[in-house]
Amino acid sequence: MEKIGIRTGKGAPAATLGLLLFFLFFTLPSFCGALEELSLFGRIGNLWVEAEGSAWYWLSGFSYRPARSFYLEAAGGDLKSSLPWAETDLSMFFLKSGVDFKWFGLHVQWASFRAGYSELELGNVEFYNQGGEAGFFGVSLPLYLGPFMVAPSFLSGSARFNDGSLYWFFGKPLVPRLYGYGLAAGYTGIHRLELRYLGAEPEIRSNDDEGLIATDLNIFLASYALKLGPAASKPEAGRRRFEGRAGLLYAEGSAEGSLTASNQHYVLFPFSFFTVSGSLKAHIAFGLVRLLFQPSFFQFDITFGVFHVLQGEANADYHFKMKRLFGSSEFQGEVDPIGLDNTGLAFLALDGGIVFRRPYRPEPYTLSLGIQKIFALPWGYEKFIPGASSGGGDSTGTDSPDSPLLDPEVLRTALLSGLSVYVKISR
Repeated sequence: MEKIGIRTGKGAPAATLGLLLFFLFFTLPSFCGALEELSLFGRIGNLWVEAEGSAWYWLSGFSYRPARSFYLEAAGGDLKSSLPWAETDLSMFFLKSGVDFKWFGLHVQWASFRAGYSELELGNVEFYNQGGEAGFFGVSLPLYLGPFMVAPSFLSGSARFNDGSLYWFFGKPLVPRLYGYGLAAGYTGIHRLELRYLGAEPEIRSNDDEGLIATDLNIFLASYALKLGPAASKPEAGRRRFEGRAGLLYAEGSAEGSLTASNQHYVLFPFSFFTVSGSLKAHIAFGLVRLLFQPSFFQFDITFGVFHVLQGEANADYHFKMKRLFGSSEFQGEVDPIGLDNTGLAFLALDGGIVFRRPYRPEPYTLSLGIQKIFALPWGYEKFIPGASSGGGDSTGTDSPDSPLLDPEVLRTALLSGLSVYVKISR
């Protein structure tokens, strides 16, 4: 039995940061204030910028709250990437609505994603897919008992992709089932405790829809949130607010499958069989803090967050035999375990804008113009970069240890990545 090592290329740090910025884009607070009856908003910005290309997005939508007991929010947008290591065109649509009565409520959310032709390159490994679509639907049923709130929730979704290549073989991912359950408990709208479970059964199938690799993924989340600010009855309500959240996440997954000449229908497939099995476990701690301050005509919003892998490891075993044309040799072994410990990310999102208020009859309208910049600092990723641990150079590929900070392209990437502008009209 022998061991082999797997390491990603130098594009991996940028890919990781770009995906994290994409995650932050969807998890930062929405534009729509809880006390605004009607809001129309739009945002355009960069996720990641390099000399050879960029990934940018736009998003627009509205929020309608004719009464405190009902709301309707909808948004749509597009993400386009022309980066040399990532090419895609992703459209998305979100819908949220809810109604509350004295003792109970009903809240629903729905999301749809559709991707065009996509390519991803990590070092010398390339993947491509002809596109696909995904979506999910969620329901929450809050119960109100005086100052207390208890809300069970449910989520269901799926994802399907068209034909593609996974570098070592032709195939495509499929998520026939995505499901989740949650329970939230709150007190006076200030304290909130959440327990959530998310499960999925992703698959890798051949382009002829034959099963190749089956996986099982389970995620458990526990978090506590705190919200502080003036009461809704006060004039300054919604203009000063503090929000904090901290929690723990545990993820575990397993995979098992086999590639054979019978499910890989092309002549040059070199294996008589190739079986693989693997597992993943990770313990992650996270914290988020948001401060919102809006005096008469200026607003400032700060969000700071930290994600850190306390403990985690991924490993895999393999067994394959070559065809007679390729030597008939047979090997069995395991991949060097990939340690995820002490890997993480800290980010700071700064949001500043100007608020114009002018009374119109019958209602006062507000126009907000702003700009947002996300700063991200990852750590622990150097162990995935070839040569980083042995002094083989930095992640930018330059020889001088001082040159990256002075490189105009590095500065351009740092300044423009995570930068966006927005406009909102509300009343």
